[in-house]
Amino acid sequence: MIFYALGQQVTQLVKGDIDTGYHEGQSNARGLASRVHFEQLQAGDLVQTKRLLLLK
Repeated sequence: MIFYALGQQVTQLVKGDIDTGYHEGQSNARGLASRVHFEQLQAGDLVQTKRLLLLK
């Protein structure tokens, strides 16, 4: 999921479960402003959040 800095969800990149292994994906940032966003990845009990800087 991608969030704005204030916590509002922008988009969900993957819906549902995916198999274990290496995966690639693409996202379209059209309609998103140049600013700091946050990405949240979840795998079982592990939840990881990382900062993204979108520049157009």
